[in-house]
Amino acid sequence: MKAKLIDIGANITSFTYDGWAYCMDFYDLMTFCFDVLSSLEAFFLFTVGIVSKK
Repeated sequence: MKAKLIDIGANITSFTYDGWAYCMDFYDLMTFCFDVLSSLEAFFLFTVGIVSKK
């Protein structure tokens, strides 16, 4: 019985760890996308600023 509980505990732990890793990957991806969008926005505003100065 104890071994069975340890197995279940290990499964839950590994599942939780996988879920956490997946969340962290997703978070990294969202952070990356946000950085790219911020860069694009800055570039766009910079370009518009140059064009409107002319």
